[in-house]
Amino acid sequence: MKKIYLRSVLLTSCLALTNALAQTTTTLNPVADANVYLYGGGQGGNAYLKFDISTIPAGATILAVDMEVYVKSFQAGWDADAFFYNVHNQAWTEANTMMDLNGYIKSDTTLQAAGFGAGLGWTTSTDLTTIFMEDFLVANQYCSILIRDPDDATMAPPAMPLADFDTLVVGNLAFNQAMKFYSSEAALPIYSPKLNITWCMDTESFLTETACDSFTLNATTYYAAGTYSQTVPNASGCDSTINLDLTLGVVDAGVTQDADTLMADASAATYQWINCADSSVIAGETSQTFTPSADGDYAVIVTQGTCSDTSACFPVDIAGFENDNTAFGVLLFPNPAFTEINFVLKNNSGQASIRLIDVAGQSVKKILVSGNSAVVNISDLPAGIYFAEIEVDGVIEIVKVVKK
Repeated sequence: MKKIYLRSVLLTSCLALTNALAQTTTTLNPVADANVYLYGGGQGGNAYLKFDISTIPAGATILAVDMEVYVKSFQAGWDADAFFYNVHNQAWTEANTMMDLNGYIKSDTTLQAAGFGAGLGWTTSTDLTTIFMEDFLVANQYCSILIRDPDDATMAPPAMPLADFDTLVVGNLAFNQAMKFYSSEAALPIYSPKLNITWCMDTESFLTETACDSFTLNATTYYAAGTYSQTVPNASGCDSTINLDLTLGVVDAGVTQDADTLMADASAATYQWINCADSSVIAGETSQTFTPSADGDYAVIVTQGTCSDTSACFPVDIAGFENDNTAFGVLLFPNPAFTEINFVLKNNSGQASIRLIDVAGQSVKKILVSGNSAVVNISDLPAGIYFAEIEVDGVIEIVKVVKK
């Protein structure tokens, strides 16, 4: 059975999601920052920075997190490596002591082996997503980050207030291994540290489609009507869920053959009969019923709505459908029929009669025929099977007919 598609549909997630959110980078400055100096083998600077992360929407997919600081100076022994930690405390302020901050639990150690503060000006950390997610996933308002030099062995904090100046220190000052960068108290706010969070939101869209026979969405082809869901990356790098409500137009391309008459089974459609020998269109043959004038193989293109389908080919042998078992021969068409049946009595030399009998044996219609042809109107009969009793000169021929 040959299918004819009136349109081809292929969508991508980017086209379907016209309201998809773009990838966003939110930059935060510290709400608090301070130095904790440790002793016991020099004077080690440890920078604590606290960021309010509540502006990042719940449910956002975090793509990247990094910190930028503006390096004011560094000593000759500074080798540009750093440890970053998550500080497990939401309540600390710059009014706390060095001993307080040093005692807080720390986790998610992230090492940047090189390149942090290697020169003056802005420097960027390695990715700190793991540290950030420690607070974001539990909906904490703040994320606090400690920066410490891996080479600094100092451990003992003094019982004194936090060092809150316009610069923060990382590394051992006494051993000439420290780096200084501007804090949030810098004279020029543009030099304040920055926490950059790149994020996006998962998106969801609803797509209603009607197609012929099949439908393709993002390289997946569906051959049955129903509801389907796809999850694919959207343009922002997040998940895009596409909910598809699919209706497929199924065309009834069946054909019923009775003798030399072909009738398409589908109603409320448009029709075009074709010659299967070369698939050529038969001019003017656009009715539901078709009676060929020559032997051959024939099919019909049925269109319902926006969808078309072509039937199988049916052989028609006109001479073979004439009934020559009697003296007069019978040819009738169309059969099945909706409103009328044409009877041809090729050898009728006198007066004939045609009587229609239902399956109960009751006579429902009778006409007299003078000549070789007659038309019997059956529009008033119920649909079903009938028998045409044709009598000529005492000879009776019975043919089954179908009223649609």
